[in-house]
Amino acid sequence: MFKNGYYSWLIAAMACVLTIHAEAAVSVNGVSGEDDDGMPPFESVQQAVIYAIDNGENEVTLDANDISGWSFRLLNNEAQLNPQWPDGTFTIRAGDGFSPVVTGGNNYLCPHDFPNTTIVLEGFTIDSTTFGLITSGNVTLRDMEIVVTSGGGHACLLSNVNGTNIHFQPGTKLKVENTVLRRVNAAGSIMVGGHGHQSYEFRNCQFISDSSGPSVLTFAGDETVGTAEDVDLTVVGCTFDVATGALNYSAADSSTAGLEFVNNVVLSAGEHSTAAPVVALGNNHAASRIVHSTFRVQGTANVTSLVNLAATMTTTPINLSNSLFDAPIAGIAGVSVGDAGQAGALTGDANAYNMETDHAYQVAGADQGNGFEAANRYLQNATNGVYISDVNGRITANATLVVGRAVAVTPAVTTDIDGESRPQGPASDIGADEVAEAGGGVTGAARWTTFE
Repeated sequence: MFKNGYYSWLIAAMACVLTIHAEAAVSVNGVSGEDDDGMPPFESVQQAVIYAIDNGENEVTLDANDISGWSFRLLNNEAQLNPQWPDGTFTIRAGDGFSPVVTGGNNYLCPHDFPNTTIVLEGFTIDSTTFGLITSGNVTLRDMEIVVTSGGGHACLLSNVNGTNIHFQPGTKLKVENTVLRRVNAAGSIMVGGHGHQSYEFRNCQFISDSSGPSVLTFAGDETVGTAEDVDLTVVGCTFDVATGALNYSAADSSTAGLEFVNNVVLSAGEHSTAAPVVALGNNHAASRIVHSTFRVQGTANVTSLVNLAATMTTTPINLSNSLFDAPIAGIAGVSVGDAGQAGALTGDANAYNMETDHAYQVAGADQGNGFEAANRYLQNATNGVYISDVNGRITANATLVVGRAVAVTPAVTTDIDGESRPQGPASDIGADEVAEAGGGVTGAARWTTFE
């Protein structure tokens, strides 16, 4: 249904309700059962969106629990479909009382020629056997779930093909909030970005994958069709529950883009298909930081390190502070730098290592007796499988290594991954989780919060 639109009185008078019917066949461009008269009720998301735009409305609701795909594409360059997106916000959301599941993949949402428009998807699930959602332009996902259950390298989100349907528009953003992105029994990344948007922002999201393929967040320019764009990436308050790597950020190659990785929990089963780090940073980009994050690795298969600065990063400043490296398994490096030339680009303070401490910091594959931290570095030699964090990456009673030992960072981090305020005592705790007790102690029961 529409609401708050200029033509609401006309639609009410016509007794028209914009509805996507669960039992109706979804087709393409009015073929095979589509409602050809252009009036509601509608049988595809795409048809309903075009009708809304043509009638001055800015919202479509999905008033069914089972919906078969977009029907075709929501682009801005298809001769027959061609929605002329209005300025402002256009919302496609779950109808009140419904829990829509949109089945079918390769759902395009690409308003890149309309920089004054933001498309919001809210409150429903996309269940795909190919690419879940293909995006460019200004797009926001809120309270969504995207599930991919096929192989072939299909991602939940795709925006790195610089071509006819996806192309770079300066100033555009993909923003993802309170959303679950899941790959089930399927090799490939969860998100592949680098061309469709100027910046990417993930807040309070879950990334879940049982695949031993590449990193679940991959940001790399498609060099076959053009140079990598300057892509900013923000990841805050997210949980990675993955079999393999969490992030490969190498899309930027200039001094204007950077990474903000704050209050994240990375749970890796260590089942990499090839030798690789859990978080890999490549190329040159602007000042980036990884702060107040927890890296918990439970396996050793081909895990080279938890955070790696590649040999191509010759000038990039990276601040890595207040983070917990929880990998009490022999043979894994904590932080590694590709060669000595990059060592000066790595700064930070107050990191904690519960692992084989000889490997806490490596340069060009060689263990370093001293760390890169400015003043504070906390080591607890452990190869016995005894973790500081629990299976959700939250602090346990074993956590004296991290409690109250963080240093101040700029910009300040005033909450933890669960929204608890920092600090709870004289100083914040290292890692993504702050123990919610007066004084910051760990003698009482810590709180566990999952995103499930």
